[in-house]
Amino acid sequence: MMHKHLIKNILFCCLLFLGCGNDPFVNVIDLGDRAVEPVYAATAQWAFQDTLLRVFLSQSIFISTPANYVSLPDATVFLRHNEQEDYFTFNPVTNYFESEIPLPTNETMELFVEIDDQVLSAKQTFPAPPLAVDLADLERIVNDTMIVENGHIDISISDNPAMSSYYIIEMEGIGVNQVYPDQQNIVGAFGIGSDNPLVDHSSINKVFINDNEFNGNEITLQIFYGSIFLINLKEVTLRVRSVSKEGYDFELSSARILESSSNPLSEPVILKSNIENGTGVFSVGTTYEATVTL
Repeated sequence: MMHKHLIKNILFCCLLFLGCGNDPFVNVIDLGDRAVEPVYAATAQWAFQDTLLRVFLSQSIFISTPANYVSLPDATVFLRHNEQEDYFTFNPVTNYFESEIPLPTNETMELFVEIDDQVLSAKQTFPAPPLAVDLADLERIVNDTMIVENGHIDISISDNPAMSSYYIIEMEGIGVNQVYPDQQNIVGAFGIGSDNPLVDHSSINKVFINDNEFNGNEITLQIFYGSIFLINLKEVTLRVRSVSKEGYDFELSSARILESSSNPLSEPVILKSNIENGTGVFSVGTTYEATVTL
């Protein structure tokens, strides 16, 4: 068995204008009738080491099946920063709007999407990343126990005292679909959770925690995980994202909306948003990943 430990920092931004859908087999946040008023969804992720910014535009947010998005190429997308505007070009090969943008520092950026006489926008200031995240325990667990389908991992986070930090923890793997064994090399999310009292919320596949109770200090979380439908895993990835408060509130409220949708007696959950003339979020942050190849 070969082990490869990969840690990478990703500075990312996310702009989401929510859509709707009616497929009962995927997780979809339904916001109304698209025939009455079009609703659009756009997402952008920025790799910290890369100057290429990509924006994806669609009319639905399918939480569990992003590969099924239908791209909408007929739009104008641009980023305003430092008293200049950078326009994006649609790439039919990748299905993204793309533009080379200088790496941000602590500047404020505003992203615009113009489509069907609508102008959607969101503004965000790029913050400094947290100090450090120790994900090496993932490799130790695999080396010591050889059990990767389920178990627990300890994650240490050295929090940045200069800012409020908001963390989202996720885990995924690559393996064989145990329901349809002919499907090889499938990427699937793990179910994860934590009983640490500092955790804000544990959804099916995300753990949310902010630094209100440990600002500037180090915290160790025990994360319980289990593969939902994968067997014969070839790769396991643990991901810790430090996001802005806007991104944290949006993802946390989205998770609670999806959970409450299966319970008709649950109280309504309000989707948090920082979007002008739309619904969704423009969020920035840093991602730390640890990957073990089996």
